[in-house]
Amino acid sequence: MEEKEQLGGLIRDWKGERYKGQKNWSFIHHFSLFGSIAMSLVAAIAVQLSFSDSSTLATIAAAIAAALTGLATSGGFESKWRSNRVSRSAADILLIQLTSPEADLDSIRRKFIEICEGHDQVIVAKRKNS
Repeated sequence: MEEKEQLGGLIRDWKGERYKGQKNWSFIHHFSLFGSIAMSLVAAIAVQLSFSDSSTLATIAAAIAAALTGLATSGGFESKWRSNRVSRSAADILLIQLTSPEADLDSIRRKFIEICEGHDQVIVAKRKNS
């Protein structure tokens, strides 16, 4: 296999994993964020209702809202989503550069290594600063 094709395959595979991560972390981030808002609203409305199980509903909804808020805050889902999105985009750029007949494979390889190294640093650095 030609070196250019091999490098392109590595980048495409890595990009595919980042795309999956981007979609999954985006879903988890937004679900926990908006889910906690929705459950808080359900709890607030249930407190105002006057049926026999309204206080139970309010308690359960408040507990779910608290759990989702805790997950959203401590899980780092937003930074994982953003890191995957940025890394996926950087891989797209490398793949475009590979389409050039005069592509500098050494330069593209170095940039790919930097992207791979930087991918987790976004999350690790955020965790250290939290």
